[in-house]
Amino acid sequence: MRKCGECSLCCKLIEVRELSKPAGANCPHRAEIGCSLYGTEKMLDCCLLYSCMWLLLDRIPDELRPDRCRVIFEKIDDRTFIGISDPAFPGAWRMGIAADFIRLLMKQGASAVIAEGTTKNVLPVAGRSEQSIFDAIGDRIRKDEEKWRLRLTQQT
Repeated sequence: MRKCGECSLCCKLIEVRELSKPAGANCPHRAEIGCSLYGTEKMLDCCLLYSCMWLLLDRIPDELRPDRCRVIFEKIDDRTFIGISDPAFPGAWRMGIAADFIRLLMKQGASAVIAEGTTKNVLPVAGRSEQSIFDAIGDRIRKDEEKWRLRLTQQT
């Protein structure tokens, strides 16, 4: 499996409830390169368990590492993915390799929700409603939260 390396875009773009950190704000533990808590006992479970698509899938090109394409892609299920586009680079999800990747996934039958700041762009494929996409995302979030709670109870 890949390692984050110099990428820490998730530390900026993703909400971290445990720290009351809103999406788009830098995590207080974000270092110049990576996370100051990475690999320590103080690392938050939600961060430890999180992996973007670039980390999970070796076949994704290096150019799609989030700090390079300015979009974090997350697989929800075989038919749904999320893209979180860095608002500091407006429209990054509509350009270059990020746009090519979105088109490829959609050709393969996947629908997407692309977030850029407070704007959510729903990109459904034929036969899927917006509601079914949001339902899949909600189910995934609930499962992740259950995983984190279970891990916390096992540690105590």
